[in-house]
Amino acid sequence: MAAALVTGASRAAGIAAEVARTLARNGWALALTGYPPHDAREGWSSEPDDLASELDATWHEDDLGDPEAPARVLDAAEVAVGPLTALVNVHAHSETGGLLEATPEQLDRHWAVNARGTALLSAEFVRRFRGEPGAGRIVNFTSGLPLAGELAYAAGKGALEWITVAVAVVAMVVATVVLSRSAARHDLIHEHELADVLSRTERDE
Repeated sequence: MAAALVTGASRAAGIAAEVARTLARNGWALALTGYPPHDAREGWSSEPDDLASELDATWHEDDLGDPEAPARVLDAAEVAVGPLTALVNVHAHSETGGLLEATPEQLDRHWAVNARGTALLSAEFVRRFRGEPGAGRIVNFTSGLPLAGELAYAAGKGALEWITVAVAVVAMVVATVVLSRSAARHDLIHEHELADVLSRTERDE
């Protein structure tokens, strides 16, 4: 059975939860990770244990703003579900603040979580991948423009798109894809499209 790690999956609602449900319906073993303190800051509830139980998945809490987190996250995922076939990065730190309002702390946090965290997590995934060349998948979620009033968030997501390109150039053992969070939020990314992104991975290993 192929196994996937889905990030940003600390809530029973939202894009990451729906991505995880889609993968579960298609027979994937799942490891979930996320950071409930971010949900609390946004005023959202967190139900990671409920989501993990619903999907027969495992849950590991970690802060991808910590450069040591990717190794911990991958360690926990591999212990739980074995070698990973896919990494689906849905996590995102998000605060409002335009050009004149964004603080240095906001900029640093967005870049640390949304860009650096994704880059380090992708590197760790590729470093550990032992499948057939081209059989692995990294799926990154970005956001549509214009993102007015969200300078730090926009900068982090812009960096993420170029990180996706850079990973694709270097990591020939995996295929990388970027999907839009805004499209997913408006139900424009359907189950068959996500399944198509992952369709050439082996599910019977």
